[in-house]
Amino acid sequence: MLMLAAIALSIPVVNARDVSPYTNSSANSSSTGTSNQVLLFQRHLSNPKCCYGHYGHNGDGPKKIEKGLAWTCNGCNCKDLADRELSWSTSHCNRHSWTEFQAKKLCVRRFNRDRDPEGNGFVIKFRITLWDGGREIIPFTDWEALTSESGHCIDPQQFLIGEAVTGDRLKIELRGAKWIGDRDYNFEGWGQKQVKKSTRSFKGSFVYNSDAGQVTLTCYPNYAHVKHPDCSATSPR
Repeated sequence: MLMLAAIALSIPVVNARDVSPYTNSSANSSSTGTSNQVLLFQRHLSNPKCCYGHYGHNGDGPKKIEKGLAWTCNGCNCKDLADRELSWSTSHCNRHSWTEFQAKKLCVRRFNRDRDPEGNGFVIKFRITLWDGGREIIPFTDWEALTSESGHCIDPQQFLIGEAVTGDRLKIELRGAKWIGDRDYNFEGWGQKQVKKSTRSFKGSFVYNSDAGQVTLTCYPNYAHVKHPDCSATSPR
């Protein structure tokens, strides 16, 4: 019994509150007067996992959507965006995440350079759909809606075709068209030939938030393929 008592007294006692689970085991050796300490527990977190896109509500969708969106989780299967760790950065991910913004009101305008280097005219229009399921929230605008300096502003909540609710992730579809020749007006309409239209999606997601402000997309021709517009998002100052 005396020998067991002596052995027990020789083992230093470490208060768990005084030792961080990430502290080197010898960090407190000078204060305790011993060269060895044993940590009784240590919490391990896996490295943040990078995911690209997801499979909609509960991760049950038939195909991956928002493929350009990078997000992180702790050991998930990358299907359900609800597993996202919002406080974790995506800076370590291999691909840069696309633009993601929250807004109540969206304005889209065409860049004031409405012609390509060859002098061909350029027009765009847009519509808003849900990423998950593709339900149309706002139908396509007309071709002339975005030609003014202020562009065309919409509030998804004002459209009876499909009201948006806070948290809805919305897809912005852009349709561009190129016009050949001078755009002279005559009694028969615009004297200009319209080439084939093409559609692309804004490289990002519009997250509807009834408490947020306004975001403006300024769209301009992608001169590598003039019918495909590129857009940049800005918030009013």
